[in-house]
Amino acid sequence: MVPGQILSNLTAWVFDASLFHDDDGRKYLVQQTWDHREYHHPFDGITLTELDTRTLKLKPETARTIYRGTAVALVEGPHLYKLNGYYYLFAAQGGTVFTHQEVVARSRTLDANSFETEPGEVFLTNVDTPDSYIQKQGHGALVSTPGGEWYYASLCARPWNRPGESAYDPRGWSTLGRETSIQKVYWDEDGWPRIVGGHGGKTFVEGPADAIHTESAKDHSQHDNFTSAMLDINWNTLRVPFTEKMGTTGGWKADVNGARVFSEHP
Repeated sequence: MVPGQILSNLTAWVFDASLFHDDDGRKYLVQQTWDHREYHHPFDGITLTELDTRTLKLKPETARTIYRGTAVALVEGPHLYKLNGYYYLFAAQGGTVFTHQEVVARSRTLDANSFETEPGEVFLTNVDTPDSYIQKQGHGALVSTPGGEWYYASLCARPWNRPGESAYDPRGWSTLGRETSIQKVYWDEDGWPRIVGGHGGKTFVEGPADAIHTESAKDHSQHDNFTSAMLDINWNTLRVPFTEKMGTTGGWKADVNGARVFSEHP
């Protein structure tokens, strides 16, 4: 396992990196590569680089671009899997707006530019399903269940608007931001993954046959007395962790850069 901080250091010049463990024991970092050159598109494609597991450093001489996406562009968020003799690359395209999508490509090798895009329909997108309850699906990961079923979990959004109301996009606003959706997957006769119900997916998806039924709490309300020096994990901050530079807690209150939140004394 590669510690998170080391993985962060490995990806300072790229983003959306993930590890791939090949069946020959080699480890790779698969990532979106950023092109800073003037007059070049910044989304340069998906790069694969071997990782030295002894030194936890990348081997720069092994780096190569394995996929540049389609004409939709903005390829990112790669995950690599090896199944039935193929390397399958799942990657997002189209940006995190209503043109968002997930594309699949595969290759028998890990050679540069050797990946072939899935023919026919794109794997997952809502760009042409404007009336779907779930929108912007893509950028996720594939999983198989112990019972042999396949699912794909990805980012999504649930926009809302009112008829006749002016909006930048007629599909409305996604006030809850990025959420997570799951879709069931099957494999076609040519060995390509497909979404059950078509590339737009379904609003309601049947769970795995071998899923364990669990009961969720009926009351999700929480109470925080701010008596600890650390904020509860459920107090989230966007991208930047809550530190002493941002404020303090304790004594039945949280003082966040001068804005105080008080808790009721027992």
